[in-house]
Amino acid sequence: MTRTASKPKRRGLSKKTRFEVFKRDAFTCQYCGKKSPEVILHVDHINPVSKGGDNDLMNLITSCQSCNSGKSDITLSDDTAVQKQRAMLDELSERREQLKMMLQWRDGLKQLDSEAVGQAQLAWESHLPGWSLNDSGKKQLQTLLKKVPLVHVLDAIDTSAERYLRYESDGSLVADSIHFAWKKVPGIAKALNMPEDGRNLLYIRGICRNRFSYCNDVKCLVILKEAREAGVDVDVLTAIAKDARNWTEWQAEMRGAIEDTGVEARF
Repeated sequence: MTRTASKPKRRGLSKKTRFEVFKRDAFTCQYCGKKSPEVILHVDHINPVSKGGDNDLMNLITSCQSCNSGKSDITLSDDTAVQKQRAMLDELSERREQLKMMLQWRDGLKQLDSEAVGQAQLAWESHLPGWSLNDSGKKQLQTLLKKVPLVHVLDAIDTSAERYLRYESDGSLVADSIHFAWKKVPGIAKALNMPEDGRNLLYIRGICRNRFSYCNDVKCLVILKEAREAGVDVDVLTAIAKDARNWTEWQAEMRGAIEDTGVEARF
């Protein structure tokens, strides 16, 4: 008697394996292109189990119920589906690799942000022996550093400390001056981050603030910008601010400087 060769025993697919195949194939039958839930999907063996096929992902493909029933255990006559499957696997692998790189890049940015906050904190505390920045101050630095480069924040800290920190007769810092100087840091940093022309206008507005008993900060900048757009030189604007005795006289001289360029003043 001869023993009849038995068919290889089929091992059931786990839910995880089925999901991975469906996900890879975009829940689409790779034979006819129909998608779930339009059709019921199966996981098909490219090389049938009866002919030695295994449950490796490369041997599995998404098939709708109709295509799967019609194929039975006939081996695919060409490798179109296999090549498509490999291309999709390659694409998936590339996406995963790029995602990893993006995550690494994001983590690197977080590390840089943390280091920048640390450097700015040390710069501020170097002006304040015995004082340290609290959590609220660190959060303010973190927010500021998202808008202004570290170099300008460091310069702003030094500038604010030099201008606004005051000391008692015994050399200790006046507490109120610390809070005042800290509040000035963001404005100075943003000004330093402006183009040179913008910084010049802020400087001229500062002259007006210091010299006049009244100065409308917003209108002052508007007039200065209008003058620059008309072509009035920065040196001329600086001289006007230094020569004018009050706000009213300054406005009159600014109007004259603008109209000397042939442009009608709008204020």
